[in-house]
Amino acid sequence: MNLSTLFARKEHFFILEVGPESLGGVLLAVDREKNIFVKRVFSPVPRGSALRWKNWWGFPRVAPIAALDSSLAHTAIIPVSHVRERIREPLRAQELEDILGQHIGRALPQARKDAARELGVDELDALLAKAQVADFKIDTHRVLNPLGFRAQRVDAVVRLTFTTREAFTETKRIFGGRGSLFFADITDAELSLLERVETLPLNLIRIRPWQSSRFSTNHTQAGYAVHRGDLAWRARGFEEAVQEAWGVSQAVAHRLYKMRIKNEF
Repeated sequence: MNLSTLFARKEHFFILEVGPESLGGVLLAVDREKNIFVKRVFSPVPRGSALRWKNWWGFPRVAPIAALDSSLAHTAIIPVSHVRERIREPLRAQELEDILGQHIGRALPQARKDAARELGVDELDALLAKAQVADFKIDTHRVLNPLGFRAQRVDAVVRLTFTTREAFTETKRIFGGRGSLFFADITDAELSLLERVETLPLNLIRIRPWQSSRFSTNHTQAGYAVHRGDLAWRARGFEEAVQEAWGVSQAVAHRLYKMRIKNEF
């Protein structure tokens, strides 16, 4: 493969998919027109494998992203609304940092408590993996960057993503403590996309082989939070029924199920 061609005029991202049982990966490229290209898909390996970033895909110009399964991530959505006293002065970076810090500081204890409950771990094992600020508004007008505006009211939305200590430690080990590592909650990312076309609260159902789940955004003491509930139905159930009824292996049951979907019987 010609690396000069692979990396020409594109940004590249390596996404490590961290699931409850396995680790997978995909290399993506994004061009100037924001078109996304899948360059390579890495087969899943069991959690706990002796996997290292530099041995799997370690080119320095590839930005690493850890995409966390919903069983390993919880995102609290905290609305920020602040009325300024010195409205004739433009909003500076230090003032904005102080505003966000005050709101996050008040909401963080309750958000961590909610995350620990949803993830089924002790509060000490619910670690903050990402804090993201978006949806800025200046006097109810949406702006990309609020700095420099003279305004009375500043609004924003802070998303705090928590994960388990075990998942956080394993991901850090794989990437060798890279400072530029970006964490993402897969379910929160899907809900964020839905927010662009729908209004809150939102409900989402994810059908997966090992566990199907439902998600909803509801009010909490800290703002909004994504709540999870497990469903008794899972996608792997079809294959298990074929395996039990016909006495075949899991691999054969998987192939039979796929053939039935494609009308190849």
